[in-house]
Amino acid sequence: MNSVNKYNVKLNNEFFKITVYSLLSFFISFTFSSPQLLIGSIINSILIFSVFNIKKDVTFLLIAPSLGALVRGALFGPFSIFLVFLMPFIWVSNFLLIKSMKFFVIEKKFNYFFSLMFSGGIKSIFLFSFTSILVWLNIIPNIFLVSMGLIQFFTCFLGGLISFGLKQVRY
Repeated sequence: MNSVNKYNVKLNNEFFKITVYSLLSFFISFTFSSPQLLIGSIINSILIFSVFNIKKDVTFLLIAPSLGALVRGALFGPFSIFLVFLMPFIWVSNFLLIKSMKFFVIEKKFNYFFSLMFSGGIKSIFLFSFTSILVWLNIIPNIFLVSMGLIQFFTCFLGGLISFGLKQVRY
């Protein structure tokens, strides 16, 4: 196989992984709404697992879970306009989670669990901070503070444990 074909196979493999992970996270969020601890942990495990398996841009993977939740609300229940206000912050928090895990674990070679705690903290603090601002501005109800606060940290940590287990089995 020549070098051009090897490159095409690698690109196709990356595209395939991004597509599978994105569709998986979309349909999990679309199909299930609760319990948040379980669904959030699974979604975060997909995000964190992508750090070790995808080298290309994962932008769609960052937004797929919240799009799935938004579509589910629009199709199967009362449309929650509040999620629309939170979506950009959810996307950025997912970006922060992936980038910080990649930085600490892959680039700096820090301990996986230290990196997970720190990255989960970054994600949850960011998301809770902007949720608090939206609540303070009376844009969204304060019930969102619970789901966008400490629960986010727990779902990151549990998702990281799942991802760690999958990574150990894979390698």
